[in-house]
Amino acid sequence: MSEPLDGASFAQAQLWELLASTEFQAGILSGLILLVMGLVAKALEPKSKIIWGQTHQFAFSVPPAPSAPEGTPGSLVATRTLQIMNSGRATAEGVEIYLAFEPAHYQIWPPFDFEKITTTDGGFIIRIRNLGPRETLALELIHNDLNMPNVVMVRSAAGEGTWVPIAPMRQWSKWVLILLWTLVLIGAFELIQLVMTIVLRTVL
Repeated sequence: MSEPLDGASFAQAQLWELLASTEFQAGILSGLILLVMGLVAKALEPKSKIIWGQTHQFAFSVPPAPSAPEGTPGSLVATRTLQIMNSGRATAEGVEIYLAFEPAHYQIWPPFDFEKITTTDGGFIIRIRNLGPRETLALELIHNDLNMPNVVMVRSAAGEGTWVPIAPMRQWSKWVLILLWTLVLIGAFELIQLVMTIVLRTVL
């Protein structure tokens, strides 16, 4: 005749019985599936994402006008081009470009309706109502000397944008791009096939 279980042993036995039950395991599995599906849905939810970078900067040495008195020095003019893009799948609301101070001349292309704000500490903000998915704008700056205002921050209502390096690159022909994407897809298919083969051999 087996000895009666004390309280701790009985609780442990009940716990193991619960963990081993099909109903409990099915409930845990269902909960994990729902959690994973929720995380995937959250990750796939359309969001805006502001990225920005500098595409060009140059300093021009401008000679004095012919009518200027002899000995008049020339002047330096600095230019800078900033590119701001919404790389997300949702509209970015309240896009703001923060500069250290207002440049002498600036222009946005393509044309956008914008609001300009001077902050209490002398900073300068260009505010654009929204920027659609995959929409891009260029901010062209020209200043009378080399003291070009730095970009403090670019942000939207969703948060601060991300600086990315931007450089000119060669545009390949359509057929070269098709060939490259074909090779990428073939490589991805072969990789998936290899992983499935390894998993099946491990399981079986």
